[in-house]
Amino acid sequence: MSFRAHVKRNLSSSAAASTLFQSDLIYVTAKHEPTSNFVISPVAIRSLLTIISISVIREPHRELLAAMGLKSSHQGVQEFKACRNANKDEFVFTQHNAIYVDNRFEIDMAFRVTCLEQFQTRPENINFEQLERITHHVNTWINEQTEDQIRTRIAADTMDVLQHNLLISIGRFESKWRKAFPKKFLTKSDFWLTPTEKVEVPMMHDYCELPFGELDELKATALVLPYRNLNVKLIILIPKEIDGLPKLEEDLKLQRVDITVLPSVLKTRNVKLGMPRVKLESNLLINEILKELGINAIFNDCIDFTRLLTAFNITKISQIRHIAAIEINDDGTGASSAKVSFLLTEIEKCTEFDINRPFFYAVTDNERIYFGGHITNTSNFISM
Repeated sequence: MSFRAHVKRNLSSSAAASTLFQSDLIYVTAKHEPTSNFVISPVAIRSLLTIISISVIREPHRELLAAMGLKSSHQGVQEFKACRNANKDEFVFTQHNAIYVDNRFEIDMAFRVTCLEQFQTRPENINFEQLERITHHVNTWINEQTEDQIRTRIAADTMDVLQHNLLISIGRFESKWRKAFPKKFLTKSDFWLTPTEKVEVPMMHDYCELPFGELDELKATALVLPYRNLNVKLIILIPKEIDGLPKLEEDLKLQRVDITVLPSVLKTRNVKLGMPRVKLESNLLINEILKELGINAIFNDCIDFTRLLTAFNITKISQIRHIAAIEINDDGTGASSAKVSFLLTEIEKCTEFDINRPFFYAVTDNERIYFGGHITNTSNFISM
């Protein structure tokens, strides 16, 4: 079965619409961040959008559900709980949402209860005329929720005293891998930024047995690195051409590739793998990204947030910010993801492969995408 046929077959599955939305979130963000390294958590963003879907009625409500591939807000709540309950001793994924509303608008008590009971989220009223106090309050919350593992902070100059609200989602992921990369194999190797420009960076190396293969229709090589919880995987796509990442991401979006199905089209092979160590945080305003995905109504000036506010008020969503972090190293993870390698007993027949150019990545299981993004430069590489 061809890659295209396999993806088409999977579009009919019950979870396909949701994972396609999560995949598209990464592809569209890549378009908006063409030269920057970035990471986002699609499932964390989906949980915040589910909360918003509960707060609105009529067309904005229907638009949100359609974009996310959900039949109802209740389905989004159940998926949030399933993701939360998937946590195990060797795999922890936490989502944190914050909803700040200006003092001019009183938050409905029933909405407060729903957010707290279903999403462990406490909507708050604050005064947007006091930006310095707001940013201190918000950044204290970020620090507490992430146990200071994510250092990104909100700056006062990114907000406006006239805005009505600020919504924030955070995704945090901790996992271990079955076998750490041997430190003795950490050596410097070339990483190509352009076809004519390269830099020498530290790379982890090991002999691995993993799903690996060529995706001719995408002109890319794919490999899958399982975590200790084998249902969770780090998927990496490397373009054949050194400057081919933008075209690869464009093709992923145009072909509507569900990134969660990629491991099923690869065969396990013995690989001598070279991989850079990365530590990356992103703090993104995602209003325009969501609009490109068909979520427009909540940003208009005439939306009735009947279920959010106690009185009839016409307002709009001012800012949706998303914060996420990922770390790929030879030991383990603190703020986010990582990888696993398997020592081979036979190394003579292995394929040598270095991740030595800009690449696309995603952390997934069969039903959701925890993290995704791309690496276009060496600014977030971990040194020796």
